[in-house]
Amino acid sequence: MKSCILGKRVMPILSALAACVFMVSCSGFFDYEGDCHVRYLVRFKYDYNMKFADAFRPEVDEVTLHLIDSDGNVVWRKTESGEALKADGYAMNVDVAPGTYSMVAWCSSASLETFEAGFDGTREGLYTRFYTDSSDDNTLHIGHKLDRLFHGYISDAVFPEAIEGDFEYLIPLTKDTNHFVITLQQLSGDPIDSELVEFEITDDNTYLCWDNQPLAGNKTTYHQWYKTSVDANLGSDSREATVENNRFAGVIAELTTSRLMKNSTARLKVYRTDNGETIASIRLIDALLLVMGYENSRRLTPQQYLDYKDEYNMTFFLDANHKWLDGSLQIESWRVVYKDVELN
Repeated sequence: MKSCILGKRVMPILSALAACVFMVSCSGFFDYEGDCHVRYLVRFKYDYNMKFADAFRPEVDEVTLHLIDSDGNVVWRKTESGEALKADGYAMNVDVAPGTYSMVAWCSSASLETFEAGFDGTREGLYTRFYTDSSDDNTLHIGHKLDRLFHGYISDAVFPEAIEGDFEYLIPLTKDTNHFVITLQQLSGDPIDSELVEFEITDDNTYLCWDNQPLAGNKTTYHQWYKTSVDANLGSDSREATVENNRFAGVIAELTTSRLMKNSTARLKVYRTDNGETIASIRLIDALLLVMGYENSRRLTPQQYLDYKDEYNMTFFLDANHKWLDGSLQIESWRVVYKDVELN
């Protein structure tokens, strides 16, 4: 009984002493004790790539973060860019009242404008888009190189009430831009004038909503932003030469697109400019997933593969008449035989 009575008397005394120590600490008498501030820190990570390594610092130059309350309203927004993002341990300081929020982040390698439709400040009105060069027949056209764009999202993150301390949140990023290098290889060894061929990818993904889903109804054709003829002598002793006279001749083009979706009807087309004749036209997503490979299919879904991989190399082989030879093509190091796989 005495110990219980003693306990009741001692606990209030200990609590009072703790409060005094806390007040002294916060008053600044002991600087090393801390400043009793609460900080909400948001960090970003980009390891959704084929190396599965964090590439946030070398890839991202600007971050815009939105906080959304339980009613779907955007209640806080902040942009940071430049050298601050390259510092070790970079985190964005979020100054909001305690509560539960969802977070949407758009990150880029340059300044990309994010829109709130109707300026109503709601989650549903939050999206980003790529600027287009022109439009006709209900089709948007992009012929310039797209800057890198990333998206991140976390739902129902709790920002607790507290007296002091740091509370950290990590947002994983998905890269939404893709780089294509497409080669037309003339197996006869004869050179091709790059002005005689055009490359394009048509998709419906220029606008991306808050959840990183494309906003339907914005059909876009992406054109090459770089194109050049190539003609090289591989040497008479080249044992692996596959072209006549050991010469490599053709055209190389580069394109960039927005996010690729598994259920997309995206199409890659190569055609002649002099007569409009189609050289090659394939369903792009089906072709890319054909070379996903065993190891990738073990650990990634098809959509994850499209999100993790952001660079593609494709080669079409042509005969002397600029015809797509045997309907075959090479994607990365994989040879795809078109006559055995339906890609139309």
